Amino acid sequence: MAPDAVAAGKRRISQRCQNEIAAGGANKVWQEVSALARQAGVIDLGQGYPDFEGSAVARQSAIAALQEKDKALLNQYSPIPGLPALSSEIAAIYKRLWGQELDPQQEVLVTSSATEGVYACMQAFLDPGDECVFFEPHFPWYPTSTRMASGVPKAITLSKDNDFRIQEDVLDAALSSGKAKVLIINSPHNPTGHVMDQEEMDIVARQAKKHDVIVIADDAYEGQVFTGHKGHIKLAQMEGMWERTVTLGTASKMFSLTGWRVGWVTGPQELISALRIVHAYSTFCAPTPLQYGVAEALKAEDGSFDNTPERMAETAKMLCDALTELGLPVTTPRGGYFIVADLSSTGLTDMQFIKALIQAARVACTPMSVFYTSSDAPNNLVRFAICKNRQTIVDAIQRLNATGLEAILAKAAAHA
Repeated sequence: MAPDAVAAGKRRISQRCQNEIAAGGANKVWQEVSALARQAGVIDLGQGYPDFEGSAVARQSAIAALQEKDKALLNQYSPIPGLPALSSEIAAIYKRLWGQELDPQQEVLVTSSATEGVYACMQAFLDPGDECVFFEPHFPWYPTSTRMASGVPKAITLSKDNDFRIQEDVLDAALSSGKAKVLIINSPHNPTGHVMDQEEMDIVARQAKKHDVIVIADDAYEGQVFTGHKGHIKLAQMEGMWERTVTLGTASKMFSLTGWRVGWVTGPQELISALRIVHAYSTFCAPTPLQYGVAEALKAEDGSFDNTPERMAETAKMLCDALTELGLPVTTPRGGYFIVADLSSTGLTDMQFIKALIQAARVACTPMSVFYTSSDAPNNLVRFAICKNRQTIVDAIQRLNATGLEAILAKAAAHA
């Protein structure tokens, strides 16, 4: 392309988008890793999407909305805050499983995924220069969504040696700049599988109140705690936290429907009203037939979530055992979709290992470096997805065992 055409293109693009394009960052790595994982015959344990059927109730109900004549209006716009039936069922399940009282008309917003919920929160809560504080490793959309709202992302690094637990003195220091406006927590945690306990939640509550920040509780994996839903603590229910907390949820993880892009945000009316403005002028509404399907699934949900927590606890143990046997120490998860393996003993970076693993064993995983913002991020950790059919995990383990670590290292050396 001619230089003058490039210059003209840049003039048409906002500076903040130019900055993200130039940085590349996680998006660039994601594209590279995804392309490698899509090669024929590769078992993809990189990206966090199930390879089994999602909620049958949700799928059958959505089909009915699409096909049945008396449900024709379910194929048109829903109200901006969401389909009333879905808002009501979100409130109902939070009451049923976690004892939380919500007004579905004022304290619930249905979004086009929890990812939109993150974006809407940044747009609604941040002014230029405000800091959004979060823990790394982190969901890669946190810092970019912050910058797109002209905010300043600020990462607190969690230590693998401390089991990725929150330390109060570190959090206190990070919130003491006078610029912190928003704090994000994520439990169960993507990518480590850590589930925050009461002690950690108490730390977050104390520091949030001390520094007067809004907390985004990213509860995307709230239905995937291996010990059951009662093992998940709702920050918004703790003393003094309701008025400053918004909670994100999603059908993607609760019902294994990552392609549906139906999520929600709950919180006090004041904060939800602001989020509704952003939502109205971005996506307007999530797909109505899919909202209906999710509403019906929530209505039928008893807290077992189609036994996916138990299934993932099993696949997590299987893969943790296999990777340990291979010579790669792992962090044992307590929930969520993933496990983390340590490559320190191999001397390889995450990308070197991933490329060699795909070539040698035809198994893909994800570099943990994409989940860090800090310049000194570790590059010796990888993430494996456990949200797969048991047979998929069995097949991957068989390939790992048949290949062995020495062959993977040899493949890496051959391409050094």
